Amino acid sequence: MPKRPKPDPLAEYRRKRDFGRTSEPAGDVRERASNARLEFVVQKHAASSLHYDLRLEIDGVMKSWAVPRGMTLDPATKRLAMQTEDHPMEYNAFEGTIPSGEYGGGTVMVWDRGHYFADEAAEGQDEQTVLRGEFEAGKMSVSFVGQRMHGSYALVRTEDGRSPKWLLIKHRDDFVRRGVDPGEIHTTSVVTGRTLDKIANEDATDGFEGVGFSAMLFRYVTELPAGAGWAFERAIRGARVHFYVTPDARQIVTAVPNTSKLYRDLGTDLLRYAVENNRSFVLDGEIAPADNGGGNLLLSVYDLLFEDGEVLADKPWTDRRKRLETLFSKLEAPDVQLLPISRRGGASLITRAHAAHWAGIVAKRVTSPYRPGTRSNDWLKHLFPRHE
Repeated sequence: MPKRPKPDPLAEYRRKRDFGRTSEPAGDVRERASNARLEFVVQKHAASSLHYDLRLEIDGVMKSWAVPRGMTLDPATKRLAMQTEDHPMEYNAFEGTIPSGEYGGGTVMVWDRGHYFADEAAEGQDEQTVLRGEFEAGKMSVSFVGQRMHGSYALVRTEDGRSPKWLLIKHRDDFVRRGVDPGEIHTTSVVTGRTLDKIANEDATDGFEGVGFSAMLFRYVTELPAGAGWAFERAIRGARVHFYVTPDARQIVTAVPNTSKLYRDLGTDLLRYAVENNRSFVLDGEIAPADNGGGNLLLSVYDLLFEDGEVLADKPWTDRRKRLETLFSKLEAPDVQLLPISRRGGASLITRAHAAHWAGIVAKRVTSPYRPGTRSNDWLKHLFPRHE
């Protein structure tokens, strides 16, 4: 007898939405890399009533709860959490306004995000197996490693039915803050720094205007990783920049105040391309003198954070790289280059890098999202000694 196909966990999510009207992602069940950390996100949602949406990755989707009174840091302050339909992983990056009349109509902010783990998983035990069992049993114990949420929590189901009710309870640990409401302290997006009002008031046709990205940081290492799952590129000793381009303007954002004017002539051809093709994008890279010794500057690009209305930070590096290569295949900009990559590291790459007088080598985990403002083990930089 043939096996029945597994039910689509996102069927209810898609049934409730008209993707011709809402900019929410349709999404798919995502296959998780064996070494990837489990993701969580908390989204502040000004729908018919203001609430927070807690989402935990299990089996390639985000198990979701609406938390009417928001997150808690105090074990004495238990929060009601209403279980809702599973959401796609792509929803972790969604920030914007759902049109009035659509399911969940209102403004959504990425209030916190990061990774989490199962408290009760033994060493070597598959965390998702543990979490799946706990979810079905109605009693979960998890620890968050976010930008605002930290430490251990319990999720306990108190009522079954079509809309199961749970309690979110903070465990006693070093991250307890008694009498503190984190929603009152933190009122902006961890991705773009915007308030709910600013998100709501920005017209979608404004592109990335008002959206800012802090830079993902490299962790410096003395040895590079080996094995599959990594991509390698040349390390640049330059000025780290984010390069914003729309059909109307370009802007170079640096970490050093009052230096952007030094680069005002850079990227003219990028702007021309954006104007001619009605394109908008945000590039991450570094500016340094070109190797030709002519004194001119060169922008070396290695990431794409935004393209034509879509924030790409939560997509895997492989997806962002593919779109970046597609973008550069259509560009002719002599003062901007896409850094080439190698999918093989090891001694041969180091030998080649030394022979070419590279500053060093960068290793990037191919499954990694872009983590603004975070120094992550997903981006590793090994610098060679200077030869002055």
